[in-house]
Amino acid sequence: SACLALHVVRCQYAVREGETLLHVAAFYATNWIQVWAMNPELVDPDGELEHGQVVAVGHIHRVGQGEVLDWLIRKFGLSYTQVFSLNGDLARKDLGVLGEGQELCLIPAACNSNL
Repeated sequence: SACLALHVVRCQYAVREGETLLHVAAFYATNWIQVWAMNPELVDPDGELEHGQVVAVGHIHRVGQGEVLDWLIRKFGLSYTQVFSLNGDLARKDLGVLGEGQELCLIPAACNSNL
């Protein structure tokens, strides 16, 4: 038997044919302005993206000492569903258990008036 280690690149999306920033933003339940702001190399926000082009869709947050998921969700205005959809490797059964230095992909709710 053999072991296989995979490294998953967080907060990046490979564009499919015909997609625009609007499509990518809708897939991640955010707005196109946030996605555009994370990709300064994109000059025209209305332009069609290249098939296979990789765009940033969130921010990498490195978990600090003592940080727990509940606190991060409140701080960034997210829901558990959003965090789990962006970080498929998080175990739902261990909701509050995060390791110091662990990387998480987060898309802050910048347009949320409750922040």
